[in-house]
Amino acid sequence: MMKRMVEEYRMTKKLLLVATLMLFSTASQAWELQYYAGFGMGQGFYTKDGPGVAQELGRRGWTNPDVSMKDSTTVWKAYWGTYFTPFLGLQLGYANLGNADVKASAQIAEGEEAEFVKDLAKAQPDLGKGVQLSVTGRFPVSENITVHDWLGVFVWENESSAIFKGKKVTETTKGTNFVLGAAAEYRLNYELGFRLEFERFNQRGDAVNVLGGSVAYYF
Repeated sequence: MMKRMVEEYRMTKKLLLVATLMLFSTASQAWELQYYAGFGMGQGFYTKDGPGVAQELGRRGWTNPDVSMKDSTTVWKAYWGTYFTPFLGLQLGYANLGNADVKASAQIAEGEEAEFVKDLAKAQPDLGKGVQLSVTGRFPVSENITVHDWLGVFVWENESSAIFKGKKVTETTKGTNFVLGAAAEYRLNYELGFRLEFERFNQRGDAVNVLGGSVAYYF
């Protein structure tokens, strides 16, 4: 009895696998792959400000930290993708989140400059630049308007530097974080689309929210 149940279970798994393969095979035959590439720019806004960075430095043991920084940054990106069904695709991109332009001071003893820059790099919003890989979806609203969304990962690197008594000290931080976004696109014609976008880079909990636009070319 048990042996028969195991054999039926295995047969069911095989049938499900064959059915799934047939489904994807039919979808790939019915839908021709569509490729696109684009370039965009926008303004990025931090969820952490200067006082927040100073507070973090205080928790790391620095005395009387004072931090000032811009509250936004210019962001640019380039991307390339493909849709392997009418509604689902993959997108590869490169994004540069700009520079926070942080100015910081504290009571720093001789020889502790590098340690201070290291802690400052960890305390400030992670910006930098890196590669994105996302799963994308699209939902046509009308003949010319389409809504897009995506969820993926951002592999980034950020370099922070400061000058103390004529000596430049540099610290590099790296990480991998989630990114999500949405866009409303107006298709001028079959090849060209204009997008209004919102994107959120969840940089180790200190998010960077980006509002911008891009131009996409389909081929």
